[in-house]
Amino acid sequence: MTKDMKVSSFNLRMHTEKDGINSFLNRCEFLLEGIKEIDADIFGFQEVTPLMAECLKSGMKEYSFVGVGREADFTGEHTYIAFKSGKFDLLSCDTFWLSDTPEIPGSRFSEGQGDCPRICTVATLIHLETAKTVKFYNTHLDYRGVPARLKGIRIILEKIKADKLPAIITGDFNCRPDSEPVNAVYESDIGLSDATFDLKDTYHAFGKEPESKIDYIFTNMKYKDSHKVRKITEEGMYLSDHDAVVSTIILE
Repeated sequence: MTKDMKVSSFNLRMHTEKDGINSFLNRCEFLLEGIKEIDADIFGFQEVTPLMAECLKSGMKEYSFVGVGREADFTGEHTYIAFKSGKFDLLSCDTFWLSDTPEIPGSRFSEGQGDCPRICTVATLIHLETAKTVKFYNTHLDYRGVPARLKGIRIILEKIKADKLPAIITGDFNCRPDSEPVNAVYESDIGLSDATFDLKDTYHAFGKEPESKIDYIFTNMKYKDSHKVRKITEEGMYLSDHDAVVSTIILE
C-alpha cells in the first residue's frame, strides 16, 4: 500500500517585542491560519517558547506535541514535533543535546558554539493506515559556530544510522546548501536526500535581510511536491521570518 504523508519544517521565530507588528503575540492567529492551510501531517517547529506553545496547542487541537526545552531544567526554546493524532501512533519520543554529552540536559560543546544549548527532538511514529514506522528528527543547529553545526549534525546522523529506520530530518540548519554540515549529510552512508533541494531563499528576516536557504527536509524515503509557504498581510505581517518548507513523503 502506497500513501502520501505531508511534512513541514517551520522556524516560527521566538517571541520578542522588538519585532513590532511581527512579534509572536501579534502573529499568533495569522500563523495558525497559515498552519491550517499548510495542513501537514507532521510539523517540525523551531524556536518555540512555552508562551508560543500555548498559542499553537490551543489552535492545533488535532495534533499531538512532543518535545522539551533545551535548557538543563527543560525550559527555554523547544524543537517541537507536532503530528496529527488521528493518523499516527507514537511509539517513543526523546530529546538529546547536540554536545559532547548528548544525554545530559542543557549540555553544550566545550568550544565553537554560541551561547545557548542546541537539541534534537525525535519521535518514532506508526502511520496507522499503512502500519509503516517512521523516525522523525527535528533540530535547530547552532547559529554562530561552524564546528558546532558540523558536530551537531554528525551526532544526529549517528543516531539515524543506529536506528536503521526510515528517517526524516527537519530543521533550521543555520547554513547554506554548500556548507560543511549539509555536505556531511550527503556524505553519510544512510542514503539521505534533500527534499527541499530545488527551494531557494527560506530565510528573509521579515523581509529585512538578503534571503538565503537555511531550512531543510532530509529523508531516505521517496518524496514529491516540495514547496515553501510565505504569506504577508497588507500591514506587513509575515507568518514568520522563515518560510515554511513542505514536502510530501511517499510511504511504501
